[in-house]
Amino acid sequence: TYINEHFAEPIHLKELAERASLSPFYFTRMFTRETGMTPYQYLIATRLSFAKLLLKTTDFSIKEIAFHSGFTSESQFCSSFKKREKITPSSYRLKG
Repeated sequence: TYINEHFAEPIHLKELAERASLSPFYFTRMFTRETGMTPYQYLIATRLSFAKLLLKTTDFSIKEIAFHSGFTSESQFCSSFKKREKITPSSYRLKG
């Protein structure tokens, strides 16, 4: 999908809806019906999945991983990661 191919770039709901020739409201409704997540939740989940891969396979700093994964700041990344994974990115990396 477009999100999977462009998750590291800024993505806006309006843009996604236009690509599907739908209103933002209807796009969100259909997307959520198909995936079980809102477009935003799906985007964050995709970014976090990639970040987890980088945490395990690279020695990039947390800040570098945040930006490579499409987050606008290290703090946004750490907050999103801890909220979803119940552990900090650094602790996740150390778990091996």
